[in-house]
Amino acid sequence: MRSDSTLKPRIIVCLFLLLAGSLACNLIMWNSYFVTVVLLNALIFLGAIHARQFFGANIEVVSRVNDLTDIKSNELGKKAVSLEKISAIENVIHSKKLYLDSNMNLKIFSEHVGLKPREVSNVINSHYGVNFFEFINRFRVEEAKRLLMIENSADSVLDILYKSGFNSPSAFHRIFKRFEGVTPSTYRGKKANK
Repeated sequence: MRSDSTLKPRIIVCLFLLLAGSLACNLIMWNSYFVTVVLLNALIFLGAIHARQFFGANIEVVSRVNDLTDIKSNELGKKAVSLEKISAIENVIHSKKLYLDSNMNLKIFSEHVGLKPREVSNVINSHYGVNFFEFINRFRVEEAKRLLMIENSADSVLDILYKSGFNSPSAFHRIFKRFEGVTPSTYRGKKANK
């Protein structure tokens, strides 16, 4: 049931529209073009303003449902496309181990993946939450950790940094420490003591 306070404005607007409609019809018969145009415009204007009163919240609900449906279908489409792209990136990074190449850049990596550099960058940014170089450096650090954990290895930390794809000792130490919280030498010492 509608409350009395919402029913009164609707009744008033309906009566006004009926009165304006009948007046417009009479004026058309009297051939008063200017007055008819003004009244019809006022009728259209008031109808547009008070459309929600006549149709209630249903218009808004249908509109919101349509918007949500569009958003969900767009998200599903993006996720499906992204899953294919993510799969292609993951496949290339694991099978070809491109992160071991110290000259790896977005353009070369994208050529291996078969996507445009911008697409690869967008997928890495949105899915992994990092930029391309952070993404590559994570794999390099994991490789360096694996090499550092090999017992009785003859490889020095310098050898390991080059084998894991880094081309600068300072960059290697800075990035390794940022990801692991310790320097590569400290990491190797802790793992040897365990």
